[in-house]
Amino acid sequence: MSLYDLLSKALEDEKVDVPRRDSYSMRFPFKSLEAYESVTDLPADFVVPFLNRSPFGVKVEMTDKLNRLLRVAIGSRSLDFEEKVLMVCSLVQSALPINAYENMNKSQICKQIVNQNKSLAFAMDNQMGCCRYTAVLFHLLGTAAELDKCQMLKSHIGGSLHTCLNSYEDNNQVKKISMFALLTIDPTKSYINKLDHVFDRTEMPTAKDLDMI
Repeated sequence: MSLYDLLSKALEDEKVDVPRRDSYSMRFPFKSLEAYESVTDLPADFVVPFLNRSPFGVKVEMTDKLNRLLRVAIGSRSLDFEEKVLMVCSLVQSALPINAYENMNKSQICKQIVNQNKSLAFAMDNQMGCCRYTAVLFHLLGTAAELDKCQMLKSHIGGSLHTCLNSYEDNNQVKKISMFALLTIDPTKSYINKLDHVFDRTEMPTAKDLDMI
């Protein structure tokens, strides 16, 4: 079952109107995220390797917003696997609901987020991100939620350009996901929709990729 079909089923179960496939509009089914927030101390072992580093040029700093999202992700560990994936998607969408690449012609901040190396905190404060920011946040939250073998990946899209995405394992099968693609409203603004090879030719990030200044 594709992620879109999974999301559609979850939305149907909650009697919410399902977005049309050709609308590319993504809404996720968890509305009361606070109910999942972990009350335990926040284990930092999965965050420490990235603190004050800049994977894909996105500096990771512990902020109150990120702390809360991590607690919710930890609190979702008891959910069924498919629900955990949906929860992580919901959290990424709630933090970075606006696709900056899609809106570059409408906002100078969008241009800065796409063309410059801004921090995850900056992107979350402005509630917008492109593939780099959503991939980093998905990785942090997916790891916190204990998605199996959650990884950040990159895929060549032309010239010196790459897109950033994620993977995890489900019953020993590797699943790949691009929150950038899922959160793109206008399909003409998503280069991923035009490139069939993006999910087939992924690479692990290099050491340089994981600490780009």
